[in-house]
Amino acid sequence: MMLTITTNSFENDVLRADKPVLVDFWAQWCPYCRRIASAFDKVGEQYADTLITGKINYDEEPQLIQRFGIDTIPTLMLFKNGTRWILQWLFFK
Repeated sequence: MMLTITTNSFENDVLRADKPVLVDFWAQWCPYCRRIASAFDKVGEQYADTLITGKINYDEEPQLIQRFGIDTIPTLMLFKNGTRWILQWLFFK
């Protein structure tokens, strides 16, 4: 199940989740975000028993973008037990 994560839902959807959460910071206008979207969706489907996947819209959630210092999208982050893991992927042109 793919979550749409907002500032209001972040604590419950990500920090209090009972499984690790892989988060995609994305925007509709971002061609690289669109390029990885189907692969991200497949990861969510394939690992649904052990992983939650969710997306944070870059344009609609400026508080979360600032909180995590997102300056390049797409950016993927993995959270487990309420903590962001060191693991972070950035995609460059």
